[in-house]
Amino acid sequence: MIKKLLITIFLFSACLSNAQSNLELAEKYLKERGELAFTFTANTIKEIQQLANIVSFDHGQDPKHPLTIKAIANKDDFEKFLKFNLPFTINKELNEPKNVEMFNPKIHKKGVSGKNASYTLSFPLVAYPTYAQYVQQMNDFVNDHSDIARLVSIGTTSGSGSSGYSGGAHQLLFIVLSDNVNTREKEPRVMYTSSIHGDEIAGYPSMLNLIDHFITAYKNTGDSDHTRVKNLLDNSEVWINPLANPDGTYRTSNTSVSSAIRGNAYAFDMNRNYPVPDGTLHPDGRVYQYETTKFMELAESTHFVVAGNFHGGEEVVNYPWDYTYDRHADDTWMQLVSTEYAANTHTSAGSVSYMTYDNTFNSYLGITHGADWYIINGGRQDYMNYERHTKEITFEISNTKLPPASPSGSYDILDLWNYNKEAFIEFLIQGTYGFQGVVKDANTNLPINAKISILNHDTNGSWVETELPLGDYYRPIKGGTYDIMYEADCYVPYILRNQTITDYQTVVLPDVYLTPLSTASSPSNLRAYSLKMTSATISWDNIKNASLYNIRYRKVGASSWITTTSTTNSTNLTGLTATSTYEFQVTATCSGTTTSWSAIETFNTITTNYCTSQGSDSAGGYIGLVKIGNIDMVSSATGYSDLTNLALNVDKGEIVNTSIMPIWPNNSGTKYNDAYSIWIDFNQDGDFLDANEQVWSKKSSKTRPVTGSFTIPSSAVYGTTRMRVSMKYYNNSNQSAPTACETFSYGEVEDYTVNIVDKTLGIEDEILSTFSIYPNPVSNGEITIKMPNEIHDFDITVSNVLGQKVYTKNVQNNFDTTELINTANFMSGIYFITVSTDLGKATKKLIIN
Repeated sequence: MIKKLLITIFLFSACLSNAQSNLELAEKYLKERGELAFTFTANTIKEIQQLANIVSFDHGQDPKHPLTIKAIANKDDFEKFLKFNLPFTINKELNEPKNVEMFNPKIHKKGVSGKNASYTLSFPLVAYPTYAQYVQQMNDFVNDHSDIARLVSIGTTSGSGSSGYSGGAHQLLFIVLSDNVNTREKEPRVMYTSSIHGDEIAGYPSMLNLIDHFITAYKNTGDSDHTRVKNLLDNSEVWINPLANPDGTYRTSNTSVSSAIRGNAYAFDMNRNYPVPDGTLHPDGRVYQYETTKFMELAESTHFVVAGNFHGGEEVVNYPWDYTYDRHADDTWMQLVSTEYAANTHTSAGSVSYMTYDNTFNSYLGITHGADWYIINGGRQDYMNYERHTKEITFEISNTKLPPASPSGSYDILDLWNYNKEAFIEFLIQGTYGFQGVVKDANTNLPINAKISILNHDTNGSWVETELPLGDYYRPIKGGTYDIMYEADCYVPYILRNQTITDYQTVVLPDVYLTPLSTASSPSNLRAYSLKMTSATISWDNIKNASLYNIRYRKVGASSWITTTSTTNSTNLTGLTATSTYEFQVTATCSGTTTSWSAIETFNTITTNYCTSQGSDSAGGYIGLVKIGNIDMVSSATGYSDLTNLALNVDKGEIVNTSIMPIWPNNSGTKYNDAYSIWIDFNQDGDFLDANEQVWSKKSSKTRPVTGSFTIPSSAVYGTTRMRVSMKYYNNSNQSAPTACETFSYGEVEDYTVNIVDKTLGIEDEILSTFSIYPNPVSNGEITIKMPNEIHDFDITVSNVLGQKVYTKNVQNNFDTTELINTANFMSGIYFITVSTDLGKATKKLIIN
């Protein structure tokens, strides 16, 4: 027993000692490096989901061990992780400086001649450059080839950072390559950027190699790749940023990449720092880092058609989206170019197993939908596709984040260049395919900012936009036939129909001329749908950036219009009359200009056609008294009563009390089992079948009266509709309530009208509330408003049930205290008359039959 106890104590002590050792090691690395690579095991998937927003998962989850995660965190995030009390281990190899061979001119330029002799580096690279060599080589490209190369610096980091940072300030550099590199031409821009994660630098030397290859092949007419490269640079603008996170790569020294980390100078993961398409602006809870803002500013001012960003740690082409399992609108195109990239690497690698990540969701090895692999929020790929309309894809090009210099026993940076060279070039060429064109103002012939979208296809930023001053646009897309819409602020939209394109094809479309919005260019394609008895939804083609739409409608034959407004290109009309024909028109206002009224469109409200329901014989009992809200109705012995001349007046959210008193045969004192139901057609579609339209019910019993209450839902449509009250006799108690459309032996059914109105149109004042309206209801002609003797100056407003003003008048010096209003042009229905003075205001209801 003592032996077992000692063993238990020993094992517990060993575990405690190991935990302490891991924690001490973690603190050491966090102090030295600013970030920590570690592995943890969670208890549940929920914990995994929570931690995914705290620490960076290093290339997702192992499907065989989904709760075990390789992660990277800075000091603050690791402290948050510790609060989960999960076990973790630290792989020293991942956190210690690497043995890396840097470029040494005495070795790597020995015996070099030709262009490499004048360069700082020699190509293709077989070792990593120091930071100074990198910067100088970027300048060498331009100094020696300024006719086709231009150096762009989008910013310089501050030189400060978190604990352990000593790399100083670094530039964010691009080389731009094109035939007329200093002149903006009508041609697509394509972009590569590498190593947003500072320790994933397989793409860093390859991007420098690619720049060198483009320059060499372009200028050497005898180069086997001259024709292809010349065609690319003559017809596009190629932007290449070999190192997107120099602070992370050269964290502790500008002469070595051996201590490179994932994050930037502050150990923040910049591929979790971008806004998410779902609207989350700061998914990592941090301000945008300097590097993030500079790349966002570049993408906002400079339109890129396609882009690729290079990572390491896996070998796979990762296409959008990363933040959701949903597919991108151009998913088929994404799969096409991803498969092409992987296939090109397979061909170039020959018998070497390369780019063979197997995702069961894809039929081709080496490609994956981002979220199918693992979900991340704040990635640059999603930002570029959604916010900047750039078809950006992520390329993981090495299982090793920091592959060795060449030559080595396993594949090295030269091997990776050779495996990817063909794929690098062909992906950029994809940016020259697709629909291309220019959008101009029809009056001035000048280019304009416009949005170009594929109808019934584009969503979530997949459309493209023109760029000034040239007004050109470029739209890569999978082969097919498409309708293309052109829109611009305060211009009439235009649709180019039935445009056909194939894969790997460039189609230059004719210039599109958009007409500026004017008084002559009114909204078009008016339509009505969701037609009900007393409501309808109307819409029209959107005018981009229109600030307001004015709508007017009326029953055909009426002499006056009802007006309303909308800030979108649709609205719902309520308070209409069943079985009637209406007409409507629309104007648009944009930048202070209001169009003329559109052509008239008509629609018909549906016919009131409720199902029949009744008791066949009232001798067995009938409804004698109904009290529902303001209805207090005594009825006679009959199987059905049409009481639609009586109306229940209610508002959304109002609680309505009910009481039903049955009358039993001969008033003999014998009690009968009756069941009850009340229905209201809230959506005015001519039936009582929709959810929540049976507002109250009671199984059969001998109770009388029966009482209850119900609430008018917020989803109810304003206007006039039908209420049905039903009482059904049973031989026994506790039988089901009657249904809305049945005929039964004994009992009664009564139909009423319900007016669902907005009762918040006014706040009554004690004096004003004594004004009166007569006649009310009115069938046709004039009504008289009688004001209190004290009131001589006042305003009158007549509103319909939607709150829309149909009549206004300012009355001055009215000493006879009466005012006449002609209602002949008003449609039948419920109105509210509001009188207002300096004292306040009061509102009363008017019914026009």
